[in-house]
Amino acid sequence: MIVPAYSDALTLAQSGYNADLKQIPYINTDMPWWDSSSAKSMTIGGGLYYAIGAMNTWTNSHTMAITFNKELAVDFEVDPYSMVHKTRGRSII
Repeated sequence: MIVPAYSDALTLAQSGYNADLKQIPYINTDMPWWDSSSAKSMTIGGGLYYAIGAMNTWTNSHTMAITFNKELAVDFEVDPYSMVHKTRGRSII
């Protein structure tokens, strides 16, 4: 088992290096240590070639959020929405 960066996971799967996890009898992504909703959404053509689970702490340490006070933004004439740039499907500030 490896825990590649997300950008590498797709390349590995497209190159045929990943096994279909649905074909491995002792892997059940419905178990609580797997992120079953991610497994469902990452299924491609009926196959699951990578999954997120408790062993992968990267998803927890890289969860980010930005909050702001809308009233202060108006008071200081700041438009935080215009400060967000879209790059490759991700929002970059």
